Amino acid sequence: MRQTHPNLPLAFNYSSSFKWNQDPSPFTFEELGDLGYRFIFITLYAAHAGMYATWNALEELVRDEEQAQWRLEKMKAGHPTESHHVMARVAHFQELERRYIPGARRGSSPRTASGRGSRRIEPGRDCAGLRPEVDRWPAEVRGIPLASAVGAGRPPRRAPP
Repeated sequence: MRQTHPNLPLAFNYSSSFKWNQDPSPFTFEELGDLGYRFIFITLYAAHAGMYATWNALEELVRDEEQAQWRLEKMKAGHPTESHHVMARVAHFQELERRYIPGARRGSSPRTASGRGSRRIEPGRDCAGLRPEVDRWPAEVRGIPLASAVGAGRPPRRAPP
């Protein structure tokens, strides 16, 4: 290939399907670059990393309950993923709404089918009033003790709302 297409940029799929960690002498990215590969990709890397992180985080939540949430909040402080509003570019879409939806303005949105409209929540603001009325939840949902729901195996410290 190099004889007929000397400037052809090559790509290499460093897929986890190949189980590189089990190879006694796996290629390094630098070695692949020396062989002429200019684009190295790993199919599904983010999916595998995300599943692994989610699994571990949920196991911690079951084991450590609210302590796991508090630990996560501290870990994410100052990290690019700290605010899901920033990651999802909420401000950008609010600006698009304001610009292109008649009657939309900052802090409000067009009415929904229920006529109530949606409410924007800024990071760090109170979310009170957004939870559905607990009385309208099915009895079987209201009756589940918190410990059973998270698998902690001990009775809840306080009654559910």
